[in-house]
Amino acid sequence: MVRLMMILLGVEYLRERWRGVMAAGVASALVGAALFVDALDGVLFFPIAPFAWLLLNEGLATLAVAWTGMGGQRTLRYVKGFGFCITAALVLSGYRHASFIISMVFATLFLADGLLQIASA
Repeated sequence: MVRLMMILLGVEYLRERWRGVMAAGVASALVGAALFVDALDGVLFFPIAPFAWLLLNEGLATLAVAWTGMGGQRTLRYVKGFGFCITAALVLSGYRHASFIISMVFATLFLADGLLQIASA
């Protein structure tokens, strides 16, 4: 992922902003670890709703600009936007089987990501 970020953003961009990138990475890792540890006992004390709202905003923003892409880029933006919106709606809905559905979606995405990484290696 670091190589991809260097290609997409450029080495000079990252050299100038490495502290911010590192702080965002550390914050993301801490939130992920807290969510993981919190979910181990089956009782969720972490306020997940604010993150679901952020996810919904990201999905809506992606859908708003999806039409600007070309070819496969446009399709991927629509898939990402709809995926984020559906996931956020499941979290915010309080549907009793929402956790299972979200788990299956993430498991499928991790499986696809792993297979793509294996194929590209």
